[in-house]
Amino acid sequence: MASSEPCDGARDRMLLNGRFKPQAISAISAAGEPAPAHAPGRLHPLGATWLACWLLDPVSKVSAEVHAALIADLDLSVAGIGASVSNFLLLNAICCWLTKAPIFFAFLAGNFLLCALRLAAAVLAIRTRPGQRIWGTDFYIFVTLLWCLLEGALTGAAVFSSFSAMQVLGSAAALAPQGVLAARNFSAPRFAMAIILCLDLPYVAGATYSPDHWLVVVLLFTPGYLIATFTAVKHFQKLSIENYVARFASQRQARRDPLTGVLNRLGMAEALDRATSAEGCLTLFLMDLDGFKKVNDTFGHAAGDVLLQMVTARLHEVARKQDSLARLGGDEFALIAPGLTAAAGAGMAARIVAAISAPEYRLCEGVTARIGVSVGYACAPEDGCTLQGLSELADAALYAVKQRGKGSWQRASQTSFLPRPK
Repeated sequence: MASSEPCDGARDRMLLNGRFKPQAISAISAAGEPAPAHAPGRLHPLGATWLACWLLDPVSKVSAEVHAALIADLDLSVAGIGASVSNFLLLNAICCWLTKAPIFFAFLAGNFLLCALRLAAAVLAIRTRPGQRIWGTDFYIFVTLLWCLLEGALTGAAVFSSFSAMQVLGSAAALAPQGVLAARNFSAPRFAMAIILCLDLPYVAGATYSPDHWLVVVLLFTPGYLIATFTAVKHFQKLSIENYVARFASQRQARRDPLTGVLNRLGMAEALDRATSAEGCLTLFLMDLDGFKKVNDTFGHAAGDVLLQMVTARLHEVARKQDSLARLGGDEFALIAPGLTAAAGAGMAARIVAAISAPEYRLCEGVTARIGVSVGYACAPEDGCTLQGLSELADAALYAVKQRGKGSWQRASQTSFLPRPK
């Protein structure tokens, strides 16, 4: 009965043609990349309640890292909050002085309370550690909307009065900050428009029912104003998204090997730094292909490039989902395996040697090659705990394997060996 598995040559061609692409040579693979996390002193992109999540949704289809960056752009600065608060407090004080009406004193008390809550919410967000998803995001959003609703009611009451000075000041106070607030929150369009509506609609209601009937014209201006504001918010968000997409793509490209799509030296160093900083065990494998130079010299660099891609694909098959694979240059590779114990390291090294060495490679029609691989590895925390220490130990173990005869593996702490010459 014929096997359903492809022969070695067909298997390598399918690896290159994309059949195993999710595990193989995807140039934008997330392996080795840090998980998106919100910046210190910024809101988490996901709130604790569905309403907060809905308000912070970018509306546009973006990646998780772009979403986190957009929400990090929301301005929580105390200076910005203080400037908007002081203007409304001044208007509130003038209304109290002119009318002596209890409602404006009630507004004044509410203003002081919500101002304190807004500042507390901002401080809470600033002190929230990155990666935490707590109620601070929801607290800030809802307090901000409640404050905007109160200020909208204050300006509505001002224009509803019979004092012309209060009508002018109320209109200015209602309309002046809306552009600033939209600009500070454009990266979350729903949240920005919720702020605008909370400020604008109570003001429009006050103007509509004002004793000065000419103010009803404000109602006619409102639909066009809201549409224009939303259009501007979406435009600025679109520009911001394009900027972040380009920036993150550039950062990934700077950390990726263009031929194989895996991490380069910079990406590998950063991935190893993150892995050694985290708690738990870790194994670092350094690999050097045996016989690659002969293939490169015999069949040319194009064939050598194809061979490197096939080797990368086979290494992806051996690696686990959480592992990070890197090409350090030429025919040198590295594999960072977080959570892999020292006891399991030898098994992984054996699988790497078997995967690279056993089947021959069909580089093109009628051209085959067979290579081997030498592997040196070091385990944390047993062999070392620092990026530099693990790298030097694994490199020294690899050098010992090459000196001994290649095609095998060795752990850094298993036996004594000479370090690789500088």
